Amino acid sequence: GCDVEACVGMGNSKLASGKVAYCIMAGGAGTRIGEPKALLRLPDIGLSLLTIKLFQAIGSGPIWIVVSPSMKQQLVDHVNSQIGIDHARIKYIEQFESYRLHPNNDVVLVDGKPDLYPCGHGDLFPALTKSKILHEFRAVGGEFVSVVNVDNVLAGLDPVLIGWHALSQSNVTCEVVR
Repeated sequence: GCDVEACVGMGNSKLASGKVAYCIMAGGAGTRIGEPKALLRLPDIGLSLLTIKLFQAIGSGPIWIVVSPSMKQQLVDHVNSQIGIDHARIKYIEQFESYRLHPNNDVVLVDGKPDLYPCGHGDLFPALTKSKILHEFRAVGGEFVSVVNVDNVLAGLDPVLIGWHALSQSNVTCEVVR
């Protein structure tokens, strides 16, 4: 159980004081759909999935966008073209890439070079550690990291969840819905 008022108060306090980093997993190349998932636009709204995530970045903490090296410049250009976003809060974290393999385990070659693909969610924590961004955040008093997928439109920085996590003193919390 959670005292909702206490959770909201704690969550809003942590968000306002910059104690919560918002980490957006946006490295999916979207090979099956022909473009990066982060750049897909919602029908009738016209905003990209990444832009929606950036507008959900309430509070004053840093915004970390996890990207694959091969897509980084495309996403940086897209984010830089958006208005109404606090660009000073945004940093990019390059995730790792691996070799794409054929079913027989031979490396897939494109123009004579190995074809790389982003490793996905499994390398978030090594990528954070390698980038030193997590250490820098902690050094200035950062306490929590909220991780969301770019294609989960409804996942965002929820003061109730942030407050519940802080008050429960858990190492990790995960929101699961039906």
